Amino acid sequence: MDWNSAGGWATVGALVLEVVVVLWGVFRHFNKIERRLDRIEAEYKPNHGTSMRDAVNRIEQKIAKLEGRFEQHVEESE
Repeated sequence: MDWNSAGGWATVGALVLEVVVVLWGVFRHFNKIERRLDRIEAEYKPNHGTSMRDAVNRIEQKIAKLEGRFEQHVEESE
């Protein structure tokens, strides 16, 4: 192949363009995954009410309160 011809440079240009397009697609895919992981990670950090961590904390508090009431009931029944 004659690299000094227009066809040679067109081939090189097409290959470079294809590599750039593939790399751009990979970048977009990993960027999308990173955004999803960021949203998942945010659920494990308290944010004053709406995260999954906050919900678990509320449930734990209610269970502790119920355990206290149950223990008090058992003591009063004895």
